[in-house]
Amino acid sequence: MFWLISQAVAGVPWAESELQELCVADGNCPQIVGAVLATECYGVHEDEMGAIITRYRSTIEVLENVDGIEITDTFILQTANYDYSQAEAQPNCYDSDPGHPVGEIARYYLDPEIESGVYYLYQAGTFYPTEDSDPGELPDCIDLAEESTEEVEETENKTGCASTQGSPFRGILALLPAALLWRRRR
Repeated sequence: MFWLISQAVAGVPWAESELQELCVADGNCPQIVGAVLATECYGVHEDEMGAIITRYRSTIEVLENVDGIEITDTFILQTANYDYSQAEAQPNCYDSDPGHPVGEIARYYLDPEIESGVYYLYQAGTFYPTEDSDPGELPDCIDLAEESTEEVEETENKTGCASTQGSPFRGILALLPAALLWRRRR
């Protein structure tokens, strides 16, 4: 159990077999096989820490409804790509999704809670392209300078990640329980 929690917090990508065991079997994350029909960039902005956040919405045609949820023909998948390369702080976990270009065909593991008909991935990276996938390029986005006069719609970060400044000892402290457990078993 400790390993699973540490993997989620550390941002290690999910193995698809883990998703099958941990969330699909329990009904916590529906699985859809779909093809991206259209993708739009609907905003780029810089957050207070200097991360560049690019948001995408993709219209996905349902090819196979594995879990029988109420998605019939198409659905909207909303994602956000967080670029911390120029930020003052680095993330303490992986919370970015690169977006889904037209031509992508994948198995999408979705968060079962929808907001105004829009779905999110269960966690960042919980999609797996099929052999038939032939993704194109993501659409261009408005430059930050052009968008700065417009108000950007904020959406909740579904993964619970946060940027942190400062202490290099934070990572060491996170490993302390594991080290103590390892030492106890020796």
